[in-house]
Amino acid sequence: MRWLAAAMALCASPVWALSCRPPDPVQAFIKADQDSAEWVVAKGQFLVFERDLPKGAAVIPGTFTGLSLTSRGFTEPFDTPVQIEISCAGPWCGAVRPDVTYIAFLRKEDASHRAFAKPCPVWLFTNPGREEEQMLTACLRGTCP
Repeated sequence: MRWLAAAMALCASPVWALSCRPPDPVQAFIKADQDSAEWVVAKGQFLVFERDLPKGAAVIPGTFTGLSLTSRGFTEPFDTPVQIEISCAGPWCGAVRPDVTYIAFLRKEDASHRAFAKPCPVWLFTNPGREEEQMLTACLRGTCP
């Protein structure tokens, strides 16, 4: 039996796993607020061509359409060109899908905005609920929970 255990140990390959913290839009808000760059928080969808969606790291063009965050919530119409920066960590890559609703933190850059799709959700949050919307509205008013 010992030889079986030794053989299995020699043949075993390392197991790699991506370990992400739970998505936290409030932390993203605080981080963006402390950044010297200008950020917009918006709720909506990415409009991208399926053929442009990469299988790895890339920057692709698209549009983000929805509502931006105001002191009354997500109420201001928002429709802007975006550069979507998709990054990877080993075999895990960020992604965007055109059929998903996001709360997106978009960094303003000249005539467009940049979205960051990372393997762990840091700036893009899928299928947001009322609770996330209320917390971000409170943050914008100066009272982050």
